[in-house]
Amino acid sequence: MCGIFGIIGDENVIDKCLNGLKKLEYRGYDSSGVAYIYDNKINIVKKIGKIANLEKELKNNISSKCAIMHTRWATHGAVTEVNAHPHTTKNKDVAIVHNGIIENYAELKQYYNLSCISQTDSEIIACLLDKCKKNSNLEKLKEVCSQLLGSYALAIIFANEPEKIYVAKNISPVVVGNSNGCSYVCSDANTLGEFCKSITVLEDNNFAVLTKDEITLFDFNLNKIDCVKINILNNYSNTKLLNFKHYMLKEIFDVPSAITETVNNNSNYNNLVNIFKKLKYNENTKFIFIGCGTAYHACLVGERLLNSINIEAHSYIASEFRYEKIKLDKNIIAIFISQSGETFDTLACIEKCKKQKIKTLAITNVRYSNITKLAHKVLYTYAGSEIAVASTKAYNSQLTILFLLKNFLKNYKNEQKNEIFYKNECKRIKKYSKYLLNQNLISKVKSLAHKYKRIKKFFLIGRLGDSITAKEGALKIKEITYNHCESYASGELKHGTIALIDKKSVVICFATNKKMLQKSFVALEEVACRGAKTILVTLNSVNIDESKFNEVIKINEVSSAYQELISIEVMQLFSYFLCVELKLDPDKPRNLAKSVTVE
Repeated sequence: MCGIFGIIGDENVIDKCLNGLKKLEYRGYDSSGVAYIYDNKINIVKKIGKIANLEKELKNNISSKCAIMHTRWATHGAVTEVNAHPHTTKNKDVAIVHNGIIENYAELKQYYNLSCISQTDSEIIACLLDKCKKNSNLEKLKEVCSQLLGSYALAIIFANEPEKIYVAKNISPVVVGNSNGCSYVCSDANTLGEFCKSITVLEDNNFAVLTKDEITLFDFNLNKIDCVKINILNNYSNTKLLNFKHYMLKEIFDVPSAITETVNNNSNYNNLVNIFKKLKYNENTKFIFIGCGTAYHACLVGERLLNSINIEAHSYIASEFRYEKIKLDKNIIAIFISQSGETFDTLACIEKCKKQKIKTLAITNVRYSNITKLAHKVLYTYAGSEIAVASTKAYNSQLTILFLLKNFLKNYKNEQKNEIFYKNECKRIKKYSKYLLNQNLISKVKSLAHKYKRIKKFFLIGRLGDSITAKEGALKIKEITYNHCESYASGELKHGTIALIDKKSVVICFATNKKMLQKSFVALEEVACRGAKTILVTLNSVNIDESKFNEVIKINEVSSAYQELISIEVMQLFSYFLCVELKLDPDKPRNLAKSVTVE
């Protein structure tokens, strides 16, 4: 949550810094602001709302060679200009931007009798730096950080050192880089790829001092340490909107290539063999899947897939698992799914498992993220940058990895047979990816979004794998349309939920499991009797009396083992088109941010 971007260079950096900050808007857009040095003085500009509001304010010929910017997702204090970052002090000798949460900010504020004007936890950092009597700014930063409990990525400028940006890191991610006479600090490695060919990822309790020419790293004792540079792939082209109106629609159209790239980059059978040997996989191994939100729904799919080949697996919501008193069997492999690799609750669960000597495997879309450092082994999805808050192609890519895992483990004892089977299934998944984005389907879903745009109460139902598709579909509607939407296993309707059904309801039923079709149809007819509008989503090979339902959407049929990969497209499209019909922003829904890096 929240985004930091800062530059120090030998010419005006305001426009370049603003462009960098825009690429971080997915991390929060409640407010944004800049602290910049001009004539050896710190100046602050802050605006409520999206970065476009800040951009308008900065068109007044502002010039600076040193600036730090911030886009906020509110955790402490209302969305106001006072609570927006950067934070400074009355004399404006120091300004800070902060990602993370300072857990003991109230205690520090009281102990030092600090006069703060905001409701945030972050402002006390600026106040403590201003109050500190240490000789150098680096010593002040160390002294203040030694008192902070919680997480922080900090970028700081001091009026008495206008040619430097200071950086500090604990838990919250931050990277730095230098290129063409400029040094950069940023919350996200991929974002910095447009500006630098190589980056340095700060470790916990590291400090960095940036000048226009160089970056110097220090450990917590202020000893200089090596600045390890990592070459980073510049995937800037992947973040261009092209001819699409919104990133979410572009990313839905990216799904087939995301699936294909994920398969291509994970098709090396021997690589998986080596990973699972390191994880000490054997015939007694059990699995647990852990994630949040959309990633948790992927976990549910993973659980079903492994159970289907007689491997015991269970799924947990990360924010619950980290506090559950669970004694874990050492034969367990824990799989953690996170699109960003920075999901706070998921990272805490990895640490919990490692303390119990459990082997850990991460599935993520972001290299150099914290999850890649914490987990014993990593499998990457290849969705490319996902900008819209509501996940689409990242989810399909996560499912793709889980299908590959199932295929790899299915005949694990017979390695020769298994390798042939695995490679054939890789080809099959890539073939199925071409079944997505049928123009007739897109037109049908778009028309239904227009027809039902005034509905405020949606229910999604399904059985077995379809019930997971319903869960993820319901989340999409809630995220970007703000309509009430719940998902249920179809058989649960009669156990209370049907009391909510009335003429103002729309019930969408996923029925793609051929063995369960009749039971699904019965459930939909039951809600129709109560006055609900009904939308059936089923396979194009199914022959039914369509007059029994208000709407029927037919989708391409693939092997039942992979149907969830195709089915979810309906809800990705429907939620998007419904959002547009409601004249809302699908890329930046209210109260949400892409990367949940706080508890």
